[in-house]
Amino acid sequence: MDTSFALDLKVTRRKAGLAQEDLAHLLGVDKSTISKIERGVRPIMLPDLCALAFIYGKRTDQLLAPFWPDAAADLAARLHTIPTPKSEWISTFNRQRTLKGLAERLSSNSERYGEV
Repeated sequence: MDTSFALDLKVTRRKAGLAQEDLAHLLGVDKSTISKIERGVRPIMLPDLCALAFIYGKRTDQLLAPFWPDAAADLAARLHTIPTPKSEWISTFNRQRTLKGLAERLSSNSERYGEV
């Protein structure tokens, strides 16, 4: 797990005035699990991330914001090198629409998430 994300989780918990024990109780895990997550040793599970969003009064995309620039850059690079499908593939139209939509989202969000 990204250590800066882990540190962000720790800082957010502290700003909320919660101890690791508090968060562990709310998530139904051991305190050692919270410690491992905050050190970047253990990845956070999706249900726990959703619970943290409720606890901190944030949207999940706000908690995941540190990952958006890298994800967008990786997708943009791969989008340009995606293989051409076999011509007999029946879903070509939907594929093109999906890839065009992805390109548009990456382009429109480049300011928000960093240059792609």
